[in-house]
Amino acid sequence: RVDGMAQLVRDLLELSQADSLPTRCIEPVDLCRVAREAVEANEHAAAAHGVSVSTRLPAASVVLNADYDDLFRILTNLLSNAIKYNREGGKVTVAVEAQGTCIAIRVTDTGMGIPPEALDRLGEEFFRVGTPDRRGIVGTGLGLALVKRAAEAYHGRLRVRSELGVGSQFEVLFPVGEGQ
Repeated sequence: RVDGMAQLVRDLLELSQADSLPTRCIEPVDLCRVAREAVEANEHAAAAHGVSVSTRLPAASVVLNADYDDLFRILTNLLSNAIKYNREGGKVTVAVEAQGTCIAIRVTDTGMGIPPEALDRLGEEFFRVGTPDRRGIVGTGLGLALVKRAAEAYHGRLRVRSELGVGSQFEVLFPVGEGQ
């Protein structure tokens, strides 16, 4: 319970700072590097849950003008959820792709999936899917709210596709081009 409370306090602090764009350090950030570092930061959790994590990254850098901490927060929150809500022996794939006028970050898992009626509520503060199979999974309900706010700070958006019992794909799309 103490660990859960400490995580809640950390998440609330991050949430309160998420809107303070003037304190961000905007610079060119290589998303492939951030993805590799986020995977490395989650290696222990993945091993503890019996989940394998792989990356699908282009050979060339994919650069976004952003704050490194925001991008790392997005990736670590998505990875953490993909690991926590997966099954023993499950898989998670992290992909980064430049596609026309957007840069996409995708985290795909082979986990529990999300009920269709809950998809529209993802990203709401403190919202957690309340099915019996998730009751033992610790979380604050703030991780996706942090992801959504950080993405929106760069005019990005969060998209979710999911199928119960098959898995989910969380995609953050960032527009690029003039003024980005």
